[in-house]
Amino acid sequence: MTAMPAAVQWILTELTGKAVPGYEPPFRWTPMGRLAMASLVQLLGLGLSLLAVRLGGIGWALVLPGWLLTVSTMRSWQTSFVHHQAHGTFLPGRLGELVAEALSSLIWIQPLAGYKADHLPHHSALATERDADLRFLVALGFKPGGTVREYWRHFFGLLISPGFHLTYAGFRLRANFVTASPVRRLAAIAWTFAVIGLLVLAPAETLVLWILPAWPIYQISGLMQLLTEHNWVRVGTGRDRKSTVVARLTNGRFFGEALGGTSPLTVIWWSLRMLTLHWPQRLFVAQGDLTNHDLHHRRTASDWANAAYVRRDLALETGDGAGGLTEFWGFRAGAEDTFRLLASLPKTAQLGDPLTYGERVNGTLGM
Repeated sequence: MTAMPAAVQWILTELTGKAVPGYEPPFRWTPMGRLAMASLVQLLGLGLSLLAVRLGGIGWALVLPGWLLTVSTMRSWQTSFVHHQAHGTFLPGRLGELVAEALSSLIWIQPLAGYKADHLPHHSALATERDADLRFLVALGFKPGGTVREYWRHFFGLLISPGFHLTYAGFRLRANFVTASPVRRLAAIAWTFAVIGLLVLAPAETLVLWILPAWPIYQISGLMQLLTEHNWVRVGTGRDRKSTVVARLTNGRFFGEALGGTSPLTVIWWSLRMLTLHWPQRLFVAQGDLTNHDLHHRRTASDWANAAYVRRDLALETGDGAGGLTEFWGFRAGAEDTFRLLASLPKTAQLGDPLTYGERVNGTLGM
């Protein structure tokens, strides 16, 4: 893609998640700038979905891009803004806490305090028997010793599994209405009654614009994110340096393909594939700075709003391979990597003790 003009490299970086060497963007994002852009994308997604409902017929084709933009923004509320507020790298003090609570309330996800308590230990226990995220993956049925085909079959089954979706939804409701603080419970009750009121007044619009994206589609996105977030299996000699272990467990997750030439037809075909195949994966699986999640585990306090450029500069320092930065392109490649590692283990391999109920809740809500 470096063959493309410099004028479009900023767009390509946003689309793929990866910055090319030697290129500097026209401006640098701030965390609030990212939130403002996410809000505009959310409005666009809601507008497309509303148009689909109102037009009907062939207009229903607009619901797919509408849902894609809406769910992508909802997921970024958790994976970017609530997540980084838990690390203290979004907005300072009480303001950041209020924004994080408001965003998480709107889509019935875990309150900030609970998310922070559950997520921060994940960094120090990554892919160990103490990592609730890994143990949750095993609890979902991705156990060692299967075959790659079996894991794919199980994944597709989970996408439409009533048990998976009801359990996930139940944990989210519990986090908002049972274990949350009194103020957060009141906010959840008020917002839920508001949505119910909208559902009575405009059932089709409310269902399509908010309920379906915020519940089943959101949960599918969360599952796909979790599967490719890390390699999950520690492979080494037991004497490896921490940087080597982190390198083996984390990757850049990018989306796109090489430009095969510069003829007009080649560029047009490549552009269509980028917009219809790769960009939807990027929006649905790895929103915001999740494409550079390996950077987050190496330098948690780094400039996450411009993570692609920070990671690029870090790659120049560390190189590739053991202790350096690694990457894959596309959801399939990431999932295959996880499945191959699990398949390489014997069925008797231990990837952590069975989850307690509380740990299962935390693993689900952290996806």
